Amino acid sequence: MKKSDMNRWLTVVLTGVFVFSAAGGGARPLSLELLMEKSRPLNKECYGSNLQLQYSPIWFNHPEFIELYKETGKPFIRFPGGTTANFYNPETGLMSEDTPYKKHDFSSLNNNIRKFRNGGGNTDEGFLEFVKQTGSRYSVVLNVSTRTVAQNRAWLKSVKARGFEMTHFEIGNELYYNFFDWADAGKSAKTYISRAKESAAMIRSVFPKAKVGVIVPSHIYMFESYGGRQDKLPKRMQQWYDAMEKETFFDAVVIHLYSNIGMKSGTKVEDFISVAQGYENVIGYAERNLDSALDMLEKKFPDKEIWVTEYGVNGFNGTLAEFGLRDSHLGCLHSDLMLMRYFSRPSVSIAHWHSFNEFYECRHGATPGIKDERSNQYAHFSLFAEPVLNSEQYVPVKVDQGAQLEAGAFVGKSKGYVIVLNKRGETHSLKSLKSGKFIRLTGALQLTLSEDLSLATAMEAADKMERVELRDDALRSVVFPPYSITRLEYEFDAGQVVAAP
Repeated sequence: MKKSDMNRWLTVVLTGVFVFSAAGGGARPLSLELLMEKSRPLNKECYGSNLQLQYSPIWFNHPEFIELYKETGKPFIRFPGGTTANFYNPETGLMSEDTPYKKHDFSSLNNNIRKFRNGGGNTDEGFLEFVKQTGSRYSVVLNVSTRTVAQNRAWLKSVKARGFEMTHFEIGNELYYNFFDWADAGKSAKTYISRAKESAAMIRSVFPKAKVGVIVPSHIYMFESYGGRQDKLPKRMQQWYDAMEKETFFDAVVIHLYSNIGMKSGTKVEDFISVAQGYENVIGYAERNLDSALDMLEKKFPDKEIWVTEYGVNGFNGTLAEFGLRDSHLGCLHSDLMLMRYFSRPSVSIAHWHSFNEFYECRHGATPGIKDERSNQYAHFSLFAEPVLNSEQYVPVKVDQGAQLEAGAFVGKSKGYVIVLNKRGETHSLKSLKSGKFIRLTGALQLTLSEDLSLATAMEAADKMERVELRDDALRSVVFPPYSITRLEYEFDAGQVVAAP
């Protein structure tokens, strides 16, 4: 299966009784209860996205990109991205080429950047102009692989001199992998800690209020992919954790969490598993391992924040890049689940969906820009925008025992939202929505599989998804279809809501 195409989804507005016909049999009644006594401040920077534009014909200050970013609700972003951050020179806007690293061809990338920029590069100037125009909040991945502390200090001082305050820094990207051991900061946990300490002191000398995050191996979550156990990782990774646990100079631990799709990178396309099986693999992986991984991080690093600066469906290498799960509705449901669990954890203060680049496609040629179409990933991610922008509190939601759903509430001064994710194939109908306050249901937005296809066929149609809006009388019979996510919207009112507004 090829990577799914970007598409315009079918948007349906229903104002009568809502019936979803794809599921056989009757819907199972569902009661939801907002646990208001467990309300806590909402970590809004969990609504974030990794963002890497080095391979794009446009840069941050392109007017169409700025408009798209605003349209998406101005998520907390990550600059200059992931792997490329270890090679990025913000003054020239190009990648370092003279390293032993061969997983990417940075010489060709630099040639493309020069072509897109009329011989120049993707410098920090365009990014800072973007920040000025949007008021964007962001984290910076500091290059400690091909740049010295002195070079980074000079750059940060120049940023400050231009009137910008940087608030969050990651010290490198995934340097715990063996293929970065050519860099001093990647030789071992000891050399990384030494460089991270020096960099943290330098950062705080320029930006005293900045928070600093250090990287820890993904293997505490991805151990089923890499081997070992969650409590006993491969040697280099275990040594990294053991050494980092003894340190206190940082504000946060930075981790990347990708769920295993159940295929090796060399799998032939004709031997790919079904999208449905891939979904069951990743959703099951998250159910088994995500909470325990976060629990272990909290135990290892008490009083430190957790920054999940990349997360989603694994399978970037080899032929697996052609597997359609990540961009499908089902793959997005998996990322929705991860995001909902981050919101539910006070310790997780930053999360970056991977990635903003996959929300859209670019126009190339003489007038590069952004095409009008938006991807399934955009629809799923932006479903969280209104709840985050309009709320101050996160409230856990109690779901009937045995129901394969996850739910959470986002509460503002006069309105709120309940997001309900139906992870499996059973249809549910809303029986009651309980709260300590009187509320009135005012609307709902659902992302579902295509209702024009059988359930089995719809699960394999990676690029098919429907966006359904419920209003007025349709809210009298809210149904949560199989494999769907629903955003319920309510206002505080004088009457208690159950099934009807």
